[in-house]
Amino acid sequence: ASSRVYCLSALAVSRDESTLYAVNPALGFIHCGSLRTGSVDRSKKVNVTRCDYGVLATTVRTFFPVAEAKRYIRGGAALTADGRTLLAAGTMGIAVIDTATLASRATWATDSTFDSFALSPDGARLYGISDQLGKIRVLRVTDGALLGALKPAAYPTAVVRIHPAAAPN
Repeated sequence: ASSRVYCLSALAVSRDESTLYAVNPALGFIHCGSLRTGSVDRSKKVNVTRCDYGVLATTVRTFFPVAEAKRYIRGGAALTADGRTLLAAGTMGIAVIDTATLASRATWATDSTFDSFALSPDGARLYGISDQLGKIRVLRVTDGALLGALKPAAYPTAVVRIHPAAAPN
């Protein structure tokens, strides 16, 4: 594994501010802890969302290492409004994790990288900044379907606030 996957850790806090989730889908782990007691209550492996370069590319990289830019996640995890699902940025795509069991449910948008997330005020849409594409992709939270993409005039570093009327058509 490349050293760049260590920079992909993200944190999410439950609405009642009692539980902290620490996740890194690139390495394949999630930890869940109590903010009240400061203890880690549960840990589990999750599906790894690393990029698969294939046999030929991996062999070439062994003899001719490629310097890749490091990605630092800024807000790379979000809890759904009901608190049942954690969405987290991996090397490629978005890991979908059940918070009750800490089990992987799916991986969405596996064709892109994401570096920051924000949920719409109604919790129905996930806005994810893709540095790779230079766009903000909008996904439906129930199934990960792509609803649209926004191409800002300048490079977006974070989604700070989403106006309720900003839903893509």
